[in-house]
Order: sequence, then structure tokens, then C-alpha cells
Amino acid sequence: KDIPRYVIFPAHMECCIAEKRNRGQWDVDTPQRLLTTVGYIENEIGQPLLWSMGKVGEELLRDMHKSLKKPIEPFDALQLAEFEPVLRGAMDRIVWKIPGLHNNLAGLYVIGVDKNGQYMGSASSALLGNGSFVREPRYNKDVVGFWKYKITDVSDSHFDGLMLPCPLDVKREWASTALIEAARSVGVKFVLFGGYAWERKGRYLENWAEGLWFNRKNLRSPVMYPDEVARRNAELTVKLIGNSLVGRLMNKYSKEYYHPDWQLGVVHQAIASQTYTLKHQWNEGGVHPILVNKDAFYVLSDSPLPSRAFVPGFLDNVGKLRGFKPIGVCRLTKDMVAAFHEKKMGMNELEGIIKRAMREEALHV
Repeated sequence: KDIPRYVIFPAHMECCIAEKRNRGQWDVDTPQRLLTTVGYIENEIGQPLLWSMGKVGEELLRDMHKSLKKPIEPFDALQLAEFEPVLRGAMDRIVWKIPGLHNNLAGLYVIGVDKNGQYMGSASSALLGNGSFVREPRYNKDVVGFWKYKITDVSDSHFDGLMLPCPLDVKREWASTALIEAARSVGVKFVLFGGYAWERKGRYLENWAEGLWFNRKNLRSPVMYPDEVARRNAELTVKLIGNSLVGRLMNKYSKEYYHPDWQLGVVHQAIASQTYTLKHQWNEGGVHPILVNKDAFYVLSDSPLPSRAFVPGFLDNVGKLRGFKPIGVCRLTKDMVAAFHEKKMGMNELEGIIKRAMREEALHV
């Protein structure tokens, strides 16, 4: 029996050969490798690769939610105007560098780590609302919601923005329940002015996120997928499927998955998780970063061994979702110290300087 088969040539920049004008991540040197790449992806996720990565992620999520007793309802469009200040003023991901890095630290080792599947990990653990929200005059830590805050004092906290990054920003004014609790746990003081909460809640992205992580792990197996290049292409694409869906939640055309509150909830869960990680490193080992850029952070150590730079056991879950993996190691130079003092230098540029040094040092090991 003949079965219709399709060979596609994705126009999306993430699914094409890397060139000067795009950020493609596929290596397809032959037509067969293109076919193998597409076959690996479709076999692993059980969905045809006929749409954008965000749309594929949405269809996977839709299939998983068919068994829910109460269906997912989209964000109430009639409430959008009321929720707009939250979208504009919500806390964003932590981007921070330590002020006043001294030249006498030059010569120590810079060791960087980042989190496996930061958004997937946060999506799997975040409690999210469903349907319409209600206005709450008082804060309630037991509900899913977003709350208006104003920082009043950080003098009793190590997370004062000087020694460690503050999980809340004085220039922002809205945070999720999870993030408010994380900030409170590290001694940040603030007042709360009420907010918006959802009566229906759940970990609606948990199985979806963990399933995509399982797919990525499978795609690293040479036994299951023998073509190394196609395997790498496929794994990168499955990673993008997850990340793209989180962004797609902000779009009205996503039907029942139009949930800007979910997107914010995942981001704020990621910030909260990062805060708890830094708190544990500081409390248990006196470890504090010199640079934090979203899911990655960098510390100084007198040893080039990453295992000695952190609390024992921190790097034991390198291959697991939410585990941390080493980025690299390099010496802190006086030029790097000077870069830390450069006011106009962005965090991505500063991190890029460190990563280049790490790559160069790795070549000489």
C-alpha cells in the first residue's frame, strides 16, 4: 500500500544551513541527510515537520491536553487591557555583573555553568492559571497570580544587587507568586499592592516539557539514530520546538494557547529557580557569581576544576533536565577586569569575551 511521503525544505532560519544572513543550525550536505534529519525528528516527536517550530510545539501540547477533564481556555481577551500593565512592568530575566571587580583577582580561574533546558525545566515546574483571572486586593501565596510590588529595603539581604543579584528590580513592579516567594526567601523586603489571580491552576506544561527533554536525550543515542550529523540537526530542532512554543504563548493566533500569563509565569519560575540556586551556593559554600546572564552564571576559583568551584554535588546532574553543566574555564585577565568596569558594555558582550577566552584556553589543554 502506497503511503504519501513528503520531503520538505524548511524556510525557517533555524532549520536551514548556516549562512551569513541566517542562524541556521542544520548541516545538510546531501539530500539524503536532509531526509534523514527530517525522519529523525518526525519519528521522535510523532508530529509532521510541516510548520514552524512554535506551531509544532503547540500541536504536541494540544495532543497531550486532549485527556484533560477541563479544557484549556485562552487568556480572556476582554481582560487584556487590564492585564497590559503587568505585561509592560513584569520582572525580566536576571542580567547582572558584580560591581568593583578588583585587579588583584586577575590570575584566578573563571568558571561558567548554565542550566540544561532552563525554559523546559521552568515550564515543567511552573504552576499556571487557566481561563479568566480575578482581582485580588491582598497577596495570597497559595494562588497562581501576579502581584504589584515596591522594594523597600535590601540592606539585610546578600541579594542586594552588590554582592548577589536581586531577584526583583526597582524599575519593575510586577512579579509572579513563585518569584515573590523566592525574593522573600533571600531577605528582600517589599510592600505588595494586590494583583491578579487564577482560581483554576495546574502544571499544564509539565508532561510536554519533560517529553521534549526525553526526545532530546533519545536523539543523542547513536544506537537509535546512527547518523551523527542528522542526529545533531534533529536534537537542535527539538530544543527550538520547546523554546519557540514559550514565545508563541504571547500570540493571539495560538487559540487556546494564547496565554501571555503562562509565558511570564515560565520566565518568573526560571528567575525564582536561579535565585534558589544562588542562595544554596552562597549559604552552603560561600560561592557567589561575578556575572549572571539569564540561565548562566560565572564564578571565580583558585582551581581550574569546576567541581571545586561549587558546593559538592552541584554538577552531579549534568545530563538531567534542570541540572547545570560547565560552560568552560579560563584565567581572569586584567583586560577582563577592565571590561567589567566598562559602563557601556552589555552583558552579552561581556559574556562573549569570557566565552572566547574559554574556547581559546580549551584548544591549548
